[in-house]
Amino acid sequence: MIQFTAVGSSKTMAQLVDKRVVVVGDIVTMNKNRDVLVGGRLCLEGRHIVELVRADETLPTAFANAPVVETGGTIYPGLFDLHNHLPYNMIPLWEVDRRFDNRREWQTVKEYYPAVTAPFTLLNQNRDKSYPRAIVRHAECRGLFGGVTTGHGMPLKSGAMYSGLMRNIEQPLAPELPTVKSNTPDFNPEKLAEMLEWTKQGQPYIYHLSEGVGAYGERVFRDLQQVPGGLNPHLICIHCVGIPTDGWEALRVVPGIVWSPTSNLLLYGETCKIEEAKSRGIPIAIGADWAPSGCKNLLGELKVAREVSRYKGGVLTDAELVAAVTIVPAAMVGWDKFLGSLEPGKWADLLVLAGTGGDHYARLVEAKETSVRAVVIDGRVRLGEDNGLVIADPLSSEPVSIGGKAYVLDLVEEGDDGLGGVTLAQALEKLRYGLEHLPGFEDGQKTLLLANGVTDDNELSLEDEMAQESMSSILLRGDNLPAQSMRLAPMAAVDDPDFLSAMRASVNMPDYAKKAFMD
Repeated sequence: MIQFTAVGSSKTMAQLVDKRVVVVGDIVTMNKNRDVLVGGRLCLEGRHIVELVRADETLPTAFANAPVVETGGTIYPGLFDLHNHLPYNMIPLWEVDRRFDNRREWQTVKEYYPAVTAPFTLLNQNRDKSYPRAIVRHAECRGLFGGVTTGHGMPLKSGAMYSGLMRNIEQPLAPELPTVKSNTPDFNPEKLAEMLEWTKQGQPYIYHLSEGVGAYGERVFRDLQQVPGGLNPHLICIHCVGIPTDGWEALRVVPGIVWSPTSNLLLYGETCKIEEAKSRGIPIAIGADWAPSGCKNLLGELKVAREVSRYKGGVLTDAELVAAVTIVPAAMVGWDKFLGSLEPGKWADLLVLAGTGGDHYARLVEAKETSVRAVVIDGRVRLGEDNGLVIADPLSSEPVSIGGKAYVLDLVEEGDDGLGGVTLAQALEKLRYGLEHLPGFEDGQKTLLLANGVTDDNELSLEDEMAQESMSSILLRGDNLPAQSMRLAPMAAVDDPDFLSAMRASVNMPDYAKKAFMD
């Protein structure tokens, strides 16, 4: 396992687990007062934050002789990504060549099948059951590279979910944390009833609301607005691109909205009216959406959010942008008692960035993946620089390079590993092969369907949130463009110049937002 190297100590992780350690750096608490402790000390005991101590204060007696970790960096709460379709994140960026009014339009164009549907269904439903495991491992590590410690889950068709290293809002694996349900398509009667029942119990529910512009965006909002209890204090609304100006007042009842500017601009050329939300005190979180039309991770999404905010006259400060990926989303889902800020009694989910002093909020908004020194979940360093900040047991860590910089990953789970022990290297090799051979997989699956009437029965397959029909009917449609061989894109923006140039070349992305994708 991996643990911070303690100054003047040769203790290993096995000796430090559930013990006390003092972590030193500039601490961005994101507490109610937004305190920043320059040269502060974070007193950890196992998974818990016990105390925060200013540079000029004395350590608690219990920590007087504890190992000390000098991070040489700035410490933030681990990031929350409340809007991301994680299983799709092995798919390359979709080159959108036109502007759409709503998601129903882009999901039905002929190019969508080879760009998105085929790679997901052909690997997710592959007879080789190691593909779903590879998809999950890739998605979790891609988020980890961007400082994400909590995100959307990856549900199996059976309703179970993988328990991986990232916290999963739909399967929290901790009785203290409320379970979050979600729905992507427009509500049908069954899903609407599910949402109303769930939220009546005081449980959080996430819904894609008004993902589109013009008549569509207004209609789906009005439909929900007219349902008694439809807009309620437990319904978190994603996108909200098409909310009419006079509809924002009604949204004051919800716990907040989740804004994904990159995906909105790439597909629709417009994004949520965050100025309307801000003026009414509606909390705003930020989510990266997914790989086909979004950023690699929240570090990229923050930069786009800043440019949009600036264009709109400076709607959100850098401090508010940081809050939008930490304490604000934690509060929306009711997890803020334990996560989202660095305070005594909370759990030790941390993001450590290189550098101290200066504007600590701007540091996070401007950070690249190579700015990350460590990502900690439950007191365990899951990703850390391989330069002496962390030590690693070769039996339970994996080397990885990000932007030419050496890191180590800790992917080990306690007990039965839901991913079967697959490493990131194995997952990448699997996905590279799978994406390259999509045409052959398509031919083989069609042959099986025609010969045997094979149904979608792979118990390990992940739920397709976007599909409105079965894999069998999708594959056997006669109007599909054929599946195409694809290249697995680098996981980090710093390793993918093609990603940055594609964003700058987008026909829908406004020039002001393209500034976020400059080298």
